[in-house]
Amino acid sequence: MTGNSDGSARQRVRSRGTHSALQPALQATLNEHPDVFIMAYLDDIHILGPPDKVRAAYDTIVPLLIAAGMELNVPKSTVFCPDGACPEFDDVVDEAGTPMLGAVVPLPGVKVLGIPVGSDRWVADKCVEMALAAGAILPKLARLDDPQVQLLLLRFCAHPRFMHLVRGVPPHLLAHGALAHDNGIQECLQEVAGNPYPLGEEAVALSQLPTRWGGLGLSSAQRLAPAGWLGSWAQVWGKMVVLFPAVRGMLPHLGALEDTEVGGHPLAAGLTAAMEDVRGARARVVAALGIGHPVPESLRVPEAAPVWGGFGSSQPTRQKELTNYQHGSDWLRLFEGANSSVRARLLSLSRDGATAHLNALPSDGGFRMRPDAAVISLCLQLGVSIPLVREVSAVGTGRCACGDVVDGFGYHYLACNRRGMFTYRHDAVQDVLYEMLRKVFGPASVKRTHTYHRSYSPRWRPDITVLNYDGRGRHLIIDVAIGFPCAPTYVEGAARVPLHTAAAVERRNVETYGDVTPHRLVPFAVDVFGGLGAQARQLLQDCERRRQDRLGPELATATWSTPTFASYWGQRIMVAMHGAQGFGLHGRALEDYPQ
Repeated sequence: MTGNSDGSARQRVRSRGTHSALQPALQATLNEHPDVFIMAYLDDIHILGPPDKVRAAYDTIVPLLIAAGMELNVPKSTVFCPDGACPEFDDVVDEAGTPMLGAVVPLPGVKVLGIPVGSDRWVADKCVEMALAAGAILPKLARLDDPQVQLLLLRFCAHPRFMHLVRGVPPHLLAHGALAHDNGIQECLQEVAGNPYPLGEEAVALSQLPTRWGGLGLSSAQRLAPAGWLGSWAQVWGKMVVLFPAVRGMLPHLGALEDTEVGGHPLAAGLTAAMEDVRGARARVVAALGIGHPVPESLRVPEAAPVWGGFGSSQPTRQKELTNYQHGSDWLRLFEGANSSVRARLLSLSRDGATAHLNALPSDGGFRMRPDAAVISLCLQLGVSIPLVREVSAVGTGRCACGDVVDGFGYHYLACNRRGMFTYRHDAVQDVLYEMLRKVFGPASVKRTHTYHRSYSPRWRPDITVLNYDGRGRHLIIDVAIGFPCAPTYVEGAARVPLHTAAAVERRNVETYGDVTPHRLVPFAVDVFGGLGAQARQLLQDCERRRQDRLGPELATATWSTPTFASYWGQRIMVAMHGAQGFGLHGRALEDYPQ
């Protein structure tokens, strides 16, 4: 469709029978006209080739479609030729006598399966138009009064409306549309966060990372354009060179990692530029992993799959692999440019399961947060000022009830032990754990009345006790503890070592309880940003194995987003912790700024 003598026709078929009859018509037409390329998706047929040969193929396939009980829908059919109009089709008209679109008046481009194809200017303008159309729902979304629902709709509904173009449009043509899309998403996010000020570069960069690495999953179309476009080519490269042998000859250098020659064809230049972008991101990630640099827990570089070695084979996971390189590079750039407090937050957020609450559907009480608590949780995650707390800091008393100065980010309240801040979070997590353990070990075995603690710990009282948990007379002693990585006591270590705070809390609890042999002590440590300590994760994994990662019938239909034991209770724990933390922080701010 890019050569001067090439043309294409898109036909929309209206079926009176079954689509199973379409394949014989396509094959028969292709057998008679081997000089064209025919592809079909559901009831859309695309014929590619020189105009005269496309018309000949068209005249063959239409009677075959009619014989199979189908007919051509002329008003929805289009003919496109880069050279201008396509008079070969000017006699194809609809019932009103109107010619097929593009036959008489030339078209600058067409949309093929949602992807604009045509002149560079038309494609670039169409991408901007599509970005604005996709963003038309954002003002409505911003007016909803449930932040949890807003974030879910923003991430799973509004954001993907444009992102499919990343896979089908060259990055240089997508640039302006991608910028419009990214700006619209960030403006909506700012409304959800209740912040009258721009979120700032750091918060924006974090929001564009995957949720498993501490972000919100609102990927930047600008940033991922090279990897997305390159990945889509990698997935179909093997078939492309079979269908179009000239492509391999036109782009001979793409299979060689060390070859930086740029072919003369725009496609070659575009793919090479995309490769260079991804190559730089991959090199940064590989270097960080090689020196033991702190990285997100799930960041990996497949050893047997170089970024474009084996480019000639179709690999369904290649696109995700390439975007992971860019996300990983962005996380490292954000981490390296941050202070100790931000680094501690990033390391906690990037632990597996720390942001599980972002996937929770608030259809059940156990998955719902109060609106003000959800906003505060979002602000804490992004590292932006919390509206109400900012009022306390700026125009209120400026001080906590304990007498210390209040910062706009809520960090003082997270560390201050006055008026039940720790109790809110602790009790919320304890309640969910208690409910979970009763499902795993049976209600009769799980206690939190502290009746039985004296037999193994005469001085200290655990939060939950599981009696005879292993069938050998040994008890499971669980003590919930919440740690704040940005507290002065922990921040320097937490900025360098993942889960440093949780590990310190675990050690402190072990020292406090002393030797509880033959029983098992589990200090269930959770960072305020969601990172779970090693022993807390081990307990959850043990329970998961005991239940074979299955929910009971009473929980299996709670929400379709949590079909397994691990996903259900992982979300419940994080929703409880973040919800109670936001509720407590909001209450503290109201006490200090009652206006």
